[in-house]
Amino acid sequence: MEQEILSVSAAARGPATVSVAPSATLDLLYSVFHLAGLRNRRSDAPDWAVALFADHPELAVSAAALGKSRTEPGPMLAAFALAVEGGYVWDDEPTRLLNDLPRLASSLEARLVSGQHATLPAEQRDWLLDPANAGWPEQIGATLIELWNAVEPYWTAQGRAAAEQAAKQVLKRFESDADVLRALPSHHFAQFESLAAMIRSRAEHGTLWIVPLALASGGGFHLEFERAAALGFGLLAEDVHARTEQRVHAVARRAKALADPTRLMLLSLLARYPGTRLTVGDLARQLNVSQPTVSGHLKTLREAGLVRVERIGNRSLPTVDEEAVRELQDALDAVLHRSTPS
Repeated sequence: MEQEILSVSAAARGPATVSVAPSATLDLLYSVFHLAGLRNRRSDAPDWAVALFADHPELAVSAAALGKSRTEPGPMLAAFALAVEGGYVWDDEPTRLLNDLPRLASSLEARLVSGQHATLPAEQRDWLLDPANAGWPEQIGATLIELWNAVEPYWTAQGRAAAEQAAKQVLKRFESDADVLRALPSHHFAQFESLAAMIRSRAEHGTLWIVPLALASGGGFHLEFERAAALGFGLLAEDVHARTEQRVHAVARRAKALADPTRLMLLSLLARYPGTRLTVGDLARQLNVSQPTVSGHLKTLREAGLVRVERIGNRSLPTVDEEAVRELQDALDAVLHRSTPS
């Protein structure tokens, strides 16, 4: 499963404060990025997302469309900024932010026009000032309110409690060690060198809000604003890493069969002539190798499940197992977190 990471940076200063708690507001805002990653691959989707795609498919697709890009400026980055800077992070539910979005956006636009809001990246400021993007608060607000109404039962029954438990574990580790990175899941992207120093600096000299995300599996977000930095992590980040490791080992065992030019050429020949029953002798002549060499390579491919071999008399007639090859390609795409086009 793709681990969605949302990252926004701006100036940072202020007294040192570290807070760890669930945030219904940031959890909901991030959930659209998680849904975008699940849109074409849902085998590992959390229960709430499975239910959403099953019971409210149009809403799930509309919400996922809001989070289709994590790197380009857009309405969701603006919503995150308004939530953090407007003091909505620790609300019990996100409805106050969603209802206030039009007013907040209007105020933000006025500050941008006057040059008084320097904490947003230049690309995001340009996007917000583009007349073509006017009306974004109403657009995403309606979708997010509908999304919250759909996921709120899960959040109330399970999500909040799970996030609170994760917050307690982070706080316990942080209080005993005083190192914010060691308090976080060991495979969280905050451990990467590109972010680690910044996160530690915020924890020691600024304001850092750590948010366990019940509406995510792995992934999370990193937001740097003038008032505070916010760091979110999916509750299943370690489970996602462990499952990915298992998949990698399974894929590697099968892919190893292709890690030889002669075998790959052999497979290519079989795939190129699907209507022709090529013999071991045919393949040996095409590849300019001996028949025992071809037989040995066919054995490796057969054991990997990529080739079938039918014996007719004293002849071996291999064919490509197209379904197995597609499964290997899909498995490799999943390991590399690449979505299949819809």
